Amino acid sequence: MKFHSDKDMASFNKTPNEPNIKVLVDVQYSELYSQPEKNYYAWSYQITIENKSYQSFTLKKRHWEITDAYGEKQYVDGEGVIGQEPVIEAEKSFSYSSGVFLYCPHGFMEGYYEMIDENLNPVKIKIPLFSLDAPMSHINYQ
Repeated sequence: MKFHSDKDMASFNKTPNEPNIKVLVDVQYSELYSQPEKNYYAWSYQITIENKSYQSFTLKKRHWEITDAYGEKQYVDGEGVIGQEPVIEAEKSFSYSSGVFLYCPHGFMEGYYEMIDENLNPVKIKIPLFSLDAPMSHINYQ
């Protein structure tokens, strides 16, 4: 499944002073790493950050809020992504893959990236909300 929010689509900028950056998410349930009999469910996701702006941006930090179906929250904060602080050039994109696990078959994630532009101005870019759902055939109801 691919996710993006209408708000993110609407935020494509009309002026050169604001970043025109869109975050797309493709998430897949991971049978290989899930163990439903132990209430352990895993997903992989690919993030694509599209920079439609006139300048480059450097991704410095990330923040994730992961919520399971019981309302339990996990927060993940860190430098860059996958050990990098990528520079996303004007009119280019950057993609990476990662994963997440929960102790129940459903949840969702959202967050934001902290970036800087070429003039070292800080920018916060929202990561749209996306769902984590195990297929019904893989859910342990015990």
